[in-house]
Amino acid sequence: MSPRGLVDASGVIDAEAFAVRMAALGPFEPEPAIAVGVSGGVDSLTLLAFAARWAAERGGRCTAVCFDHGLRAASAGEARLVETTARSLGAEAVVLRWAGPPPPSGVQEAARRARLEGLLGWCAGAGVLHLLLAHHRDDQAETVLQRLGRGSGADGLAAMAALSSRGEARILRPFLEVPRAAIEASARRIGLVWAEDPSNHDPHYDRARLRAAAGPLDQAGLSAKALAASAARLGDDRAFLARHLSALLAGATREYGEGWLVLDRDALAASDPWAAARALAWAAGAIAGGERAADPRPIAALLATPPAPGQAHALAGCLWQSKPRGALVLCRECRGLDRRREMLPPGESLLWDGRWLCRAGRGGVSVSALGTAGWQKLAPALAGDRRGLPPTAALPALPIFYGESVDGKGDVFAVPSLGLWGYGYDPGSAFRGEMPFCVDITYHPILPLVPLGLRVGACCGL
Repeated sequence: MSPRGLVDASGVIDAEAFAVRMAALGPFEPEPAIAVGVSGGVDSLTLLAFAARWAAERGGRCTAVCFDHGLRAASAGEARLVETTARSLGAEAVVLRWAGPPPPSGVQEAARRARLEGLLGWCAGAGVLHLLLAHHRDDQAETVLQRLGRGSGADGLAAMAALSSRGEARILRPFLEVPRAAIEASARRIGLVWAEDPSNHDPHYDRARLRAAAGPLDQAGLSAKALAASAARLGDDRAFLARHLSALLAGATREYGEGWLVLDRDALAASDPWAAARALAWAAGAIAGGERAADPRPIAALLATPPAPGQAHALAGCLWQSKPRGALVLCRECRGLDRRREMLPPGESLLWDGRWLCRAGRGGVSVSALGTAGWQKLAPALAGDRRGLPPTAALPALPIFYGESVDGKGDVFAVPSLGLWGYGYDPGSAFRGEMPFCVDITYHPILPLVPLGLRVGACCGL
């Protein structure tokens, strides 16, 4: 739908056109439950106003989910503004807060990731399937320019999609074709009060500099409308390519599981070399827990000279291991993962390593990778029938959970995906009473395994 279809003659968003746009982003359940990521700015509060009305008209419910990073003194007041506005619009409101100190560098990127993971984690815990974000046409144009500056290819320049899927929820951007001016005009007509984020005008940040350059760029023919139109055309090409690459990956896959693939080297060799590299770049991004496909150029070089049978090569966060009978194993590289533990308090969720959605029940736990040493200690417990286990190279990157035992014997561990638990590394040790913690995990990588959305996942827990 064109922007003209969403914006009426007076320059504001048309509620009926918004409903048509939402229908195009469906399907939705009969009484839809939706979440809106709301910061307190004009874009997200305006989206909340339209989304709350849309949900109410269908007997559903709308929740404003605010992620308070705590990076500015005004953020707490902005969270309260979200709560007040949501109630006035007939929506529910939830405020999430960033746990732990911000990183010493790359704060904006870390904050963006934390916000999205927090919003999606809330959706998963609340059983909400649809997360609405307020990105608009000007945001899309800025994204295209940012990616041009980084040398992105066609996929990157397609920028944001109006509809994408994550393991926890579907991400919908109903305003992606709406200019910022129409959103602000709509907010004034509704009578919304919003907060201004000073970082939007801080020249230290890329987006602020791009906004300041919007006038000269527009005069040079690089208007937000033109840039967004290019992104839309490239998005169509990206969808076409996704179908081709998905078919290629499916035809070359012998086996697959939670975080690994066994590929047929002969089938890959029979494909167009660049297409095979592009397909494996997507798979590698998914298996490594990335937000986007890996760089296909080094993968093309690897396919041209694959590792000798029995050898493994580390690339793009993955291990590429040649096996007998023309097999190529692709799995997550474990390097460094087993040296980092993350805490998971009771009742909270965490997308660990960009791949495993973990929910803690009774008792707090910490999570890390099993690691090579951990797998060597546990291997005797699984020395019999190995059917159903991942390839050996994939095992060290599996998540292992630790908790403190109730009888003072020390750490209790659990590897739910292998069905192993005990004291120390003694699988199946007898416990006095019940397990001191419980946890459910589901394999939900940020990217689906193939571009068309195939997800490999099962829920297991203790």
